[in-house]
Parts: sequence; C-alpha cells; structure tokens
Amino acid sequence: MNKSVLILGAKSDMARAAAMHFAKNGFSLMLVGRNVTIELDVFAQTINDTFGQNVSLHDLDILDRDATDSFLSGI
Repeated sequence: MNKSVLILGAKSDMARAAAMHFAKNGFSLMLVGRNVTIELDVFAQTINDTFGQNVSLHDLDILDRDATDSFLSGI
C-alpha cells in the first residue's frame, strides 16, 4: 500500500520535522505552502536521498479560496 501525507505550511520548522518523521516511516510527501518550490527544493531532495521517499512541492496560498479549491480537487 502506498502511503502519502499532505503537509500545509511546509516551510515551518514544525512542518519540516513532521515531514522527516513521515518520510522516515515510509510516507511519500506533498509539501504545500507559499514559494515552497524555490525554498524547499534542497530539503525535498535531502528527504528523497535520505529516506528514498517521493516528495512533491506545491506552491499555494491557502487563503486564496479558488486556488485552494482547485488544488484540492486535483489530489
């Protein structure tokens, strides 16, 4: 079974710690937040290299309702 987790606000220290925990336990990650594709690229690669887990980065302002609805309908 393929396990995955969605983490909103992915640039925070708490979110990064959660991402590491889930990756260590075999979860693929969807990291979501403002400017994450720029700011978390190295972090995502580190998770992939260390734990072998797939990490996808998604730029999203959760306060933009239309963008959020579109994002959520696509997952």
